[in-house]
Amino acid sequence: MQKIKKHKATVLICVVAVILVIGLWLKRLPENYAYMFLGNYDGTEDAIDAISCLKLTDDEAEAMNENLEEYDDFRQQNLEVKLSFTGANNDEMSAYYYNQNSEVTVVLLGSFTEDKDSDYIFASYYYDKGYNILIPDMRNEGESEGEYVSWGDLESEDLVNELNQLSEMYGEKSYIIHGKLIGASTALLAMKNMPDNVMFIVAEEAYPSFDELASEFVSNILRIPSIIGMPLFKAACNNIFGIDITAIDICDGITQDIPVLLVYAENDEIISENMIQELENALGDAGETLEIEGARYKNFESVGKDKIESHIDSYITEYFK
Repeated sequence: MQKIKKHKATVLICVVAVILVIGLWLKRLPENYAYMFLGNYDGTEDAIDAISCLKLTDDEAEAMNENLEEYDDFRQQNLEVKLSFTGANNDEMSAYYYNQNSEVTVVLLGSFTEDKDSDYIFASYYYDKGYNILIPDMRNEGESEGEYVSWGDLESEDLVNELNQLSEMYGEKSYIIHGKLIGASTALLAMKNMPDNVMFIVAEEAYPSFDELASEFVSNILRIPSIIGMPLFKAACNNIFGIDITAIDICDGITQDIPVLLVYAENDEIISENMIQELENALGDAGETLEIEGARYKNFESVGKDKIESHIDSYITEYFK
C-alpha cells in the first residue's frame, strides 16, 4: 500500500513537472518569436537561416553566388552617398543613394533582416540603364531608427516621406519601387499616399497582411498548429510591443492607380496561393502575377533573374514612353 502511494506521488510529480515545462514553453516560445520578428534582435538572421526547409542546397548557393558577385562589383565600382530622412514618429532613416543625374530613380526595399549593405541583385540592372538608385535601411534595420519592425505599418509612412524628401533634395523624379517581402508589402500599403510620379511597383513575395504571413510561418515552417501558436504569438506581440498584428492589413492601402508586378516562387514556403489571390483581387487590372517556375523562396531571384528583368523591361517600355 505504501509503495502504491509512493508510485502515485511520483507520477503526480512527473505530471506537474511536464505541465510546468509545457507551460513555460508555451510562454517563452511565442515571446521569443515576437522579439525575433518585431524586435529583430541580433540573432534573428542566424535563427531564420538555421530553419532546415529554408536552407539553400549547394547547387542553389553556387547559382546565387554568381549574381552576388555581380552586385559586389557594382558596389566596388560605384560611389554611394549616405542620406538621412525623417520617417514615421520622427525616426531617422538612413539610405544609400547612387546618383547618375537621371530623371528616373529606383527605390530598392529589402526583405526582413536586410539593410542597405545587403545584396540587391537587381541594382546593377537598373544602374546600367542609367537610373539613380536609392537603397534605404528599413526601420529597425541597419542605421535606421525605430523601436520595432511593424511589417509595413510604419514602414509605408517612412517610404512616402523618403520619396517626398528625396524630391526636395534632388528635384522631382519618376520613381520605380522594387521591394521584397516586407519591402514589397510596404510599397503596396503606401500606394494610397504615394506621389503621382511613381510609375510602377515590382513586389516580390508580398503578403496581404502580417497576420496571414505569421500564420503561414508558424504552421508551415515551425510546424506548430496555428490554432495553438497564433493566439499565443498575437498575445506576445501585444504584451511586449503593444501591437495588434491583425491590424496590419496591406490591402487597406492598395489602389488601382499604379501598375504592380507581383513576383512569387512556384514552390514557395512563405506565401500561400490564397495570399497571392487576395492581392490579385485587391489590385484588379493594375496587377500582374509572375511565377518563377521551379524556384523556392530563398532562390527565386537568382533562378528567375532574367525572366524578372524581361518583365521589368516591358514595364519600362510601357510606362516611360
